[in-house]
Amino acid sequence: MKEGLIGPVEGGGGFFSLKHICGRCQCGYPLLKCRGKLRCQRMSNRPVMSASVTVVLIALLLIGSLWLWSKSGSTPSISLVTTSSQPLSSPVVSAPATSATTSIVTETQNWKTYRNTRFGYAVQYPPEWTVSAPGEGAARPATDFDSGVTIAPTLGDLGVSIDVHRFGSAELGDFYRSARNLDEYMGLLVSPSSVRAVLKFSREDRIAGQRSLRYQVCPKSDEGIICSPRIYLQASDSLIEIDDFLRPDKPEIFEKILATLHFDAS
Repeated sequence: MKEGLIGPVEGGGGFFSLKHICGRCQCGYPLLKCRGKLRCQRMSNRPVMSASVTVVLIALLLIGSLWLWSKSGSTPSISLVTTSSQPLSSPVVSAPATSATTSIVTETQNWKTYRNTRFGYAVQYPPEWTVSAPGEGAARPATDFDSGVTIAPTLGDLGVSIDVHRFGSAELGDFYRSARNLDEYMGLLVSPSSVRAVLKFSREDRIAGQRSLRYQVCPKSDEGIICSPRIYLQASDSLIEIDDFLRPDKPEIFEKILATLHFDAS
């Protein structure tokens, strides 16, 4: 048999090519060696010694030893060695399981916390960043009562925006005011074809225990089409819209901030 090939094909000529998968053979033959390269081989047709024959042989060995001892008066030294055709396996050391959530918690444990008492939510952000809200002509530090805030590297910069509005309130606008929940609001939002061309559905998920809908906002600009994530979710009687205006500069920060979002128990 050629090196690096596996036994002949059943019912014809040729060979199976060797797969470098340590632990089993693709051809279905038992694994012989795994030292950087696998070699497979058919099962041997040699007869296997039965357990009863083995017992009889051991008994005869003991009887013969006792008979020799009775003749010589010395104590025989009998060594029973068990052999195996299976190679010794190397010990497997398992790395400690680390979930993405545990990793994020570790990375964000020194972050600051912004808490909004009006809408009952809190979110964490990097210690050197700021949380701002729209002011008169310029951004200002956010309070715990603002409906819209932006988490950004500096005051007034683009960043992660969080906007919260009560369903049925005038803040939603006359067209969307009739929506009583997330599904009704999204039905109104994506009804115009012009909106569907820009707002692309990505997936349904859960954030802070709440059902959420993730979209990609892909508007056309002079630089082409640049997409950024937008998330819609409902908490109690409020609609929450979260935008990531950091991308593509800081794609990982948005997910970490999002993972720290939680709502007060009602």
